Amino acid sequence: MVLAAVRRGAFFGALSDRLEENREYTRKTSDAMQEYLWTAGLNRRNEVKKSKTQLQEAYDYLTGNGLDEDRALALLDTDPKEMLSLYTVAQNYKLKSGRLTPNILNSAVTMAEGYESTGMTASELIKKAAPDFVEGAEIDPPAQERSFLGKLLGTPSMDEIRYDVYSSEIMGRKGSDIMASISEPTIRARDAAGGVDTDYTGLGAIDPRELIRLQSELQVEYKNNVTTKINELTVLAGKAEENSPQDLPGIQARIQTLKDIQDLETDNQQMRAAMQNTDVGFGLAQEYYSQYPQMFIDKPRFIGNDLLPFISGDNETTTEPTEDPPGNTTEERTEDTTEERTEDTTEFNVLDIEEGENPMTEARKFFKNNPPRQDFMADKIVGIKLSDGTTKFYRFVSKRSQGLGFPR
Repeated sequence: MVLAAVRRGAFFGALSDRLEENREYTRKTSDAMQEYLWTAGLNRRNEVKKSKTQLQEAYDYLTGNGLDEDRALALLDTDPKEMLSLYTVAQNYKLKSGRLTPNILNSAVTMAEGYESTGMTASELIKKAAPDFVEGAEIDPPAQERSFLGKLLGTPSMDEIRYDVYSSEIMGRKGSDIMASISEPTIRARDAAGGVDTDYTGLGAIDPRELIRLQSELQVEYKNNVTTKINELTVLAGKAEENSPQDLPGIQARIQTLKDIQDLETDNQQMRAAMQNTDVGFGLAQEYYSQYPQMFIDKPRFIGNDLLPFISGDNETTTEPTEDPPGNTTEERTEDTTEERTEDTTEFNVLDIEEGENPMTEARKFFKNNPPRQDFMADKIVGIKLSDGTTKFYRFVSKRSQGLGFPR
């Protein structure tokens, strides 16, 4: 009897340990899945919040510039993503033409025949257009194929744990709703029935494929301009060797700089470097900008905000120091400063000046005290913030380089 009691105790002890192991495994797995869904749900809500803000900004901008409210509400109701597209096109058109009349804006949006208004406000439609979560499908409980003892002793399957987690409430919603929402867009797609038709012809819109073609074309033209300039300078070097040998080192340095541009890895890198090179410059990009500003505006992968003011022509003034600071030659400047900034070279200084001070004079003083380094475009730009809050940008151009034929 003692032996039987010992055996019973061992059995129930093992059973207790097994049950505890199952409970611990279930708890850990369930907690991990719930934590994942909680994080995913939080990210979803943050992204939806951004989308709602974008839709509100678009609605306010378009109606503020004369788009009829019924057209704007219909767009929000049936095709909210299209409202963001119209917003972007309208902004670019206004930047290019300087005007955005209600007639032009309303001509881009036509109410579909038979459309009936929902009677909802813009805020209500935005909430409908960007729901926090979508409803997930009903989850069927996993098949109960194990015996009672099997359930008691066996480790719960992932289907069983998943069913419990997806059926539970997380962030006020079922876990299945959050799971279904993870891969869904934050802004609802166009309704199949439609409601409005859009035509951006009057707003000078460019097809995305055409936009990519124009960007590629500009990059190729800059590559060709670099090659052409190298050929021109090579001829100039031959003449200098015979007639003015003192100019030869400077011309050869310019040729080498252009060849270094050709060695850059991508077409875009070569184009950006060519723009910043005084032998090539921004002129070609400015010609394209005058016709197709959409190529550059809000296209940070194509051209950065550091160069956009010079491409748009908003900041064309250039300046330079009249002489080098005492005891600081070009060679010394290179050795002393090339390692000071190696990460972000797109930032440049912006200086505040008092009312009555001359921004050109202050820019000259800045460059005199902070000589630009040859390979850093950011060093060649300084912003002068005027007392009225506006900022003028000045670019350093060497007169000595101009004497060798560099364009102003």
